[in-house]
Amino acid sequence: MFEIGDALYNIHSVFSESPELTTCAGVLIGMLIGNWLAIGKDKRAEFIAAAAPLRDKLLQQLGRVSNGYHFEHLSVTYDQFSIFSHYIGWCRKKRYHTDVNNYLKCFETFEHICAAGVVYKKDEVDKIALEKAIRKLLKYLTS
Repeated sequence: MFEIGDALYNIHSVFSESPELTTCAGVLIGMLIGNWLAIGKDKRAEFIAAAAPLRDKLLQQLGRVSNGYHFEHLSVTYDQFSIFSHYIGWCRKKRYHTDVNNYLKCFETFEHICAAGVVYKKDEVDKIALEKAIRKLLKYLTS
């Protein structure tokens, strides 16, 4: 029966007899780790670039909610949220879509756009619910 100790001994004996092989293995492992880190850096930069416009719009809207201003239109559309959902990890995606729908529901009760494109304001928006929905969405845009 082949054991782990025997395998490690065999690997050690191969590398101890050939310094060139050890050097090549070290260089290969270093290149793989460097490539992995570079890919992670690129993905992070891509995430930041995608999140910046949404984050700015939501922060601006949060400031307007806090100051009591009325709204004329949605700050961020569903399409913008769905494009950004590609950058959310698979384990957080379901919760992200739930939070996006909660945000959009705040506006469904607040405004109605008729066929001519005119915005009719139904009721006062629930500022607490809207502020809560925006704060939940901002969590996805900063992590």
